[in-house]
Amino acid sequence: MNIEDRLESIDTSLKTLVTILQSAGTITAVAGAPEAAAAAPTAETKKPRTKKTDEPATKADLVDGDPEGTRYWVSEETQTAYAQKPGDPDPKDQSFKIESSAQYLAKKAEFAKKAQDAAAAAASQASATSAPSATAQQDTASAATSDADWDTVFRAIKELSTAPSGGREAVLGVLKHFGCEGKTVPALKDLNKNAEILAHVQGLLAPAADADLGL
Repeated sequence: MNIEDRLESIDTSLKTLVTILQSAGTITAVAGAPEAAAAAPTAETKKPRTKKTDEPATKADLVDGDPEGTRYWVSEETQTAYAQKPGDPDPKDQSFKIESSAQYLAKKAEFAKKAQDAAAAAASQASATSAPSATAQQDTASAATSDADWDTVFRAIKELSTAPSGGREAVLGVLKHFGCEGKTVPALKDLNKNAEILAHVQGLLAPAADADLGL
């Protein structure tokens, strides 16, 4: 075999080898295609990103009148609902959590009702504490008025006139105290203040009674 025949044989062999390699590459590509196709749906079925809990409320989730970007915070510990408008600071208390506008409105109403109930309970307790005292004073005054008659008052004044710490000057002082200066004791009867006069006279007699006891 001469040189030309050898060269032609080598050339034919090289072409055959190239054809074989190209065929092998095509087969590999065809075999790999299903694997790529099977992997593709996995990438497409990734879950979409959910909205972060600290993102501002969307326009559909806003309370009427609040601007876009408003965030709603609720704290069960402090019983507070806070609408944070754009530019407002975040609440410092770590117990605050971001909620939807519906939850914010519900909690705001709930906290307001609790505050009103607490205020009403406090007012009721204060009224219950003070009412008996005022009622007792009224009942005492009424009882004194109904029980005091002029004869009782007159006997008390007479007793005052003879008491060691009383006497004529003390009786004149009673007349002056009730606007009857220059008049006699019976003038006090026309005032219709039997209970008041009796209480005043008894107050003047009390020191004399204490003195008798050596107190």
